[in-house]
Amino acid sequence: MKCHFLLASLLLAASCTDKLPGRVLAQGQGRGLLVAPGGGAVAFLLDARHPDDQGVPDDLYLGDLYLAGPGAQDGAAKKVGASVSTAAGSFRFSPSGSALALLAGFRFKAGAGELWVAKALGGAPRKLAEDAQSFSFAPQGERLAWVAGGRLFSLDAPNAEPRALADGVHTFAWSADGTRLAARAAAAAGGQLSIIDASSAAKKAVAAGVTDFAFAPDGSLGLLGPAGPKGGDRALSVVDPGSDSAHPIGNATSFAFAPVGHALLALSTASAPGEATGELARIALPGGQAQPLGARALDFRFTPSGDVLFLARYDIRSRAGTLSLAPAGGGPVRAIAPRVQGFTFSPQGSRLLYLVQKPSRGDFKLELWVADLAGGAAPRKIDDGVYGYEPSPDGALLYWKARCSTGPRSCSLFRAPLDGSAAPVEVARNVAGFDLSRDGQRLLVSAPHRGSARNVDLGWLPANALGTEADADKVRPLAVEVDPSARFLDDGGKRVAFAVLDLQRAAVYLAELP
Repeated sequence: MKCHFLLASLLLAASCTDKLPGRVLAQGQGRGLLVAPGGGAVAFLLDARHPDDQGVPDDLYLGDLYLAGPGAQDGAAKKVGASVSTAAGSFRFSPSGSALALLAGFRFKAGAGELWVAKALGGAPRKLAEDAQSFSFAPQGERLAWVAGGRLFSLDAPNAEPRALADGVHTFAWSADGTRLAARAAAAAGGQLSIIDASSAAKKAVAAGVTDFAFAPDGSLGLLGPAGPKGGDRALSVVDPGSDSAHPIGNATSFAFAPVGHALLALSTASAPGEATGELARIALPGGQAQPLGARALDFRFTPSGDVLFLARYDIRSRAGTLSLAPAGGGPVRAIAPRVQGFTFSPQGSRLLYLVQKPSRGDFKLELWVADLAGGAAPRKIDDGVYGYEPSPDGALLYWKARCSTGPRSCSLFRAPLDGSAAPVEVARNVAGFDLSRDGQRLLVSAPHRGSARNVDLGWLPANALGTEADADKVRPLAVEVDPSARFLDDGGKRVAFAVLDLQRAAVYLAELP
């Protein structure tokens, strides 16, 4: 029987999917698919259930974790852990995608579990710790660090032996190059912060009473001192690369380093301790000269060129503020738009995308706008009623959902040049979500599954589809009643992993697309 898959509906008939494409990775109801960097492996939870504990939030589950890598025989997934949480960060791939670390036997009350590491190419998983509270791969390389029983450990490679780096550690963070760690003791133990060399385990104590800390891209380390009785500002200090001590530069409640150059943003809530918003300033390093930027600020960040974008005069009740830009070289702060709910950059950072709240009959709609950060053109509205958007990898095109009929689960999908050189094209209708392949050539699209508030029906189409009846033969159905975590595995969108939740055919599949 020939299956018809029209762009106008994006509904997949169950009769069209009696024989699902691809090969079965594992039988059972899957969720939480996680694709490794580079797409060489995929991890997922199978048959996850809520634990028998009323203290655990309803949206957290425990399940068996499976791993399917490029070396798996016949594409079958192997079980690498039991009772793994669905919470974010419970299992993670290394930056290269060659290893997977996970917390098995997780205990929600203790916030701890058994730390295991598995190779994506196959082989038995390896147990590293009995009672680990946290773990993290270095941003570069293959090093893995974790805290277990108040001690900090590291693993230089999957086959290496674990090394104990420090005692009395509560939290830690990697430097951007993966050569050093910052480790802090618990507040009750004095909050001592130390810098540890990841290779030699040499340790330098830099400050006590530390409540928060973070590395800068250039290796500097920022830290906040003890909090006052009402919260609010703390002493802000910086440890320069190669230094053994911290030098104070001011006071702040929170801070963020610039991606390039020597500067940071500091948010002060001294005038209203405990509030989410405050006075934002840019501080030049190492001198610590502060430039005030805005009041009642929130959601602040640097652009790739060193400018600062933030929401000023933020209203907590409406969750919106005035989007403002502070030039890197100084000068007056420029207001871009009021009532902005959120903003992002295009992949190259030359354009700014932001959502504006437009009041409408006691409520509001979200308008999507674009502004050219490099030029002087006025901001341009893309569309209103927008529920999600994504630029193409080269920053030339923009895809977004709008014209929604029943909330964000049934919308039209549009495409248009980000520079406004052509009119928008409606690519598909009844779209619940979409995933653009990393080369920008294919779209994985989902439609709401009838009778379900979460499950979707899955299909794919070329990213340059015209959205007309004549283009319908370019669209291909995959499966019905699928977990929303379905993802492309490769750059070109020719391999996709998805989990079918229908009880009669529940399984996780890996499909090769033509």
